[in-house]
Amino acid sequence: LGHIGFLLGATLIELGDLEAAQLHLSGARERFRVAKAAVHELKAVYYLARIAWRRGRKAEAERALLESARTAWENDWTYDLLFMAVFAAEWLCDLGHAGLAARMLDAVQRSSQADASVRMVAQRCRAGLLVTARVPEQAAEPPSFDAVAAHLAASDGLEAFRSALERGGD
Repeated sequence: LGHIGFLLGATLIELGDLEAAQLHLSGARERFRVAKAAVHELKAVYYLARIAWRRGRKAEAERALLESARTAWENDWTYDLLFMAVFAAEWLCDLGHAGLAARMLDAVQRSSQADASVRMVAQRCRAGLLVTARVPEQAAEPPSFDAVAAHLAASDGLEAFRSALERGGD
């Protein structure tokens, strides 16, 4: 049931039903916690962070995402870091850093560890940047995904993360 609740919650975020999404993701997180399925519990946490961000609870969302990134980095859960990088890119775009967000999304798409699902989410987000933020189709050379993941896991905030990537990324 945890997996079904997680998938339903993740889908409901995309459909904009944040209330129902939070209900399903919170339930999934608890079921994963009880089952000691740490990687799945972590997924629920960073998806709940997306809801917090969209509801304006940015500090809470940022803290949850960065703590999740550190946990994923320590456990070599790269697949989760790919999704976290996409979410961080969405948030950087919201904060006025669309160019950097586009470069991060390009790095995710170029990662050898990104499967079709990750690439689709990153492409959809990148396409949205073309329209809403008027980011050029070809952004500057992206940092490596390894650099994105390392900075995300080591940062104490989105501003520090943004600054580290803009200073050189790799």
